[in-house]
Amino acid sequence: MGKTQPEFTKRPANQRVIEGERAVFECMATGNPAPSMSWVKDFQKEILVTGLYYEVHDNGTLVINAARVEDSGIYWCYAENILAQIAAVATLSVTVLPNFVLVPVSKIVSLGDTVQLDCLAVGDPTPVQRWEKDGSYLLIENNMRLFYNYTLVIVSIQSSQLGEYVCKALNEGGSKSVSAFIQTQDRPVFIVQPSNATVNISQTVQLFCRARAIQTPKITWLKLTDTELGKIWTDPTSDAKGISMMDDGSLLIKSATSEDQGWYQCVAANGIGNATASAYITVQGFPVISTIQTNRTEKIVSITCIIMGFPYPTLTYYAGVHLVTSDLQGHLVEGQTLIIALDSVQQQQYTCRAENIYGYDAAGFSLPGNMETPVVTNVTARSVDLKWIPPQISGGLELLGYVIQYRPVTREDWTEISLLRTEVTTNVHELNPFTEYQFQICARNDLGRGRNSSATDFVRTLEDAPGPPQNVFVHRVGNESLLLSWSPPSSLNGPKEHIEYRYKLSIINGKDEVIYSGTVTSNNSLQVELLHVPLGQTYMAAVWAVNTAQNFSGQPASLYIDLNTTADTIVDDMLSPDKIIIIIFGTLGGVLAVLVLLFIAKFIHHEHSCDSLSFIHPRHTLDLFYMEDPKYVFKKRKICVFALDVQHL
Repeated sequence: MGKTQPEFTKRPANQRVIEGERAVFECMATGNPAPSMSWVKDFQKEILVTGLYYEVHDNGTLVINAARVEDSGIYWCYAENILAQIAAVATLSVTVLPNFVLVPVSKIVSLGDTVQLDCLAVGDPTPVQRWEKDGSYLLIENNMRLFYNYTLVIVSIQSSQLGEYVCKALNEGGSKSVSAFIQTQDRPVFIVQPSNATVNISQTVQLFCRARAIQTPKITWLKLTDTELGKIWTDPTSDAKGISMMDDGSLLIKSATSEDQGWYQCVAANGIGNATASAYITVQGFPVISTIQTNRTEKIVSITCIIMGFPYPTLTYYAGVHLVTSDLQGHLVEGQTLIIALDSVQQQQYTCRAENIYGYDAAGFSLPGNMETPVVTNVTARSVDLKWIPPQISGGLELLGYVIQYRPVTREDWTEISLLRTEVTTNVHELNPFTEYQFQICARNDLGRGRNSSATDFVRTLEDAPGPPQNVFVHRVGNESLLLSWSPPSSLNGPKEHIEYRYKLSIINGKDEVIYSGTVTSNNSLQVELLHVPLGQTYMAAVWAVNTAQNFSGQPASLYIDLNTTADTIVDDMLSPDKIIIIIFGTLGGVLAVLVLLFIAKFIHHEHSCDSLSFIHPRHTLDLFYMEDPKYVFKKRKICVFALDVQHL
């Protein structure tokens, strides 16, 4: 076979690759002898050889691994033998994808602020840039400025201009984009809200909830639950088996039961605020009594059992084991409500029963259960503290409060104090000192009061200051002596053996000079003779009781004594019109007072020659004097005595 010149059987094709990609040029030729193949870049003289960047194969293929920008150019493929050299040419274009050297930054702004968004991309060829907002080309508004370097400035930003801004860069190699959010501080907004769901018993149900905000909100779930304190929102995942919160914020309930029926609330919260959305899950199957509602008036209480279930259950009420009908006195069922007259409430438990084809549910309610005996603490002279434990059985209804009852040992009837249900201690005050009391307690709900607890043992209050002596009076004995006498106070406020009486007689002369003072024990006669009390003076006599064991002094009973007047003066003074009016309208009764005064006037008129004492009390009207036990008006050794009880200074 004769020799032939080289001839290309495959010429290299032009290539366009992205920076970093692989470029392959195929070049093949035939001839005799077989031609050698070589490659030259651009118009250089160096032949490309296999090395770090190039692979030159014997069959004429040139491979450029990880093409660089500087690899762009013209590549010559040569085929040569002893007869001739031929060449084929191809170009390589290496494109650099856009790359951002400045990117916009998300910002939280206030309306009216000036906002600047920077964006600059480089690439080969140089990329074209543009701005988009919320998925559309950005229309440059009057308060916007777009600079040559693609920086976007918004002056006095408006609410309509809040949102997502996207900076996009494109060239022949492709496109890239970056985005930023311009928002004001915001509360969470729901993207997905939970929806009501109906599920059969043992099936799985899922509630979905998603929210968004600049500050990513946290999702939590709550379930409306009945407690003794009422309906409250609780965490359904805390102690419930088969209920869990998923990573996407949804709530998953596996193998639903009747207890899972109810309201569920999705709460989305961040540092700015929160949002809530609720959904109701209906579990078909067994009836459920979700709650018992009550409404009490002065004479009746209405009770309604709220029921759920599918098919919808029928509802009946029982008193004990007997079905409540109109035949039961004081009881009436209207629709789903039981109406009971308060004076007909029975001690036995009431029951409401809900029933459908799947089964039944029942709930009981009654008067509150028995309570333990209250504990008495901190006993004082006029008060005690009581504390107690709430009843273990509230009767299935909200506990409204307690009723405290107490009585002294001398009485059969009880005094009552009503308290709020939140209290478990109280102070019982306004008690009498040194008096034995006992206490008992009961709880109450809308049906009424439960049984009283056992009464406490009798507890004696502490001693206190005695009251003022009673029936204090003075009469003249001889020429210069007075007899001061009195009766014990109505309230000793302590044992008799602890009581003694102190007295004093003072001259009313501006100095209140004491001329007599002393002590009388309660075992002695409650009177004392005051010797050598001259006429022509005005005196004040005072008597008071003292508890010597406790060092308590009672309030004195005192009276003023005028030894300057005669019997005629006494009559004129005592029967003056203003005194008559005071006595008639005093607290001791006009009729008795008038009779006594007429008797005195008549007596003095006939016996005007006797010695006399005038009793004056400048601080009080005459109706403060004790007249229910006027002693006597008598004549003895020509001495007139008029006795009055004074209990106040």
